Amino acid sequence: AHMLYSQPTENRAADEAAADLYLERAARMGHHEAMIKMLKPLVREERWEQAIPWLLRMESKKSMTMFVKLYREGVAMRPFSVFRGRQILEGLASNGFGDAERLLAEFYKGTEARGEL
Repeated sequence: AHMLYSQPTENRAADEAAADLYLERAARMGHHEAMIKMLKPLVREERWEQAIPWLLRMESKKSMTMFVKLYREGVAMRPFSVFRGRQILEGLASNGFGDAERLLAEFYKGTEARGEL
């Protein structure tokens, strides 16, 4: 529906508000490409408070790497986001997912540096 409303047709103009609404709905329902499309402008504009929940929701190597990087850099995060990020990293590490153990170790170093241990 996002593509449908973002493009004009012979009978109607493009409706960006409707297109954005459908994009957000698709992203919230877990559509991967929609989540990426929602996340990119947030990251580009450094709107971290809004971007961090999407990073966590994606649960990918790239998104979790960015989450840990932001955490270690001291970006303000809500306590639930920190808790959920740790849960995701621990789950990925316990399942032997790629670099999850390294990311988890970096996360804990950030926790110590922030005095949140």
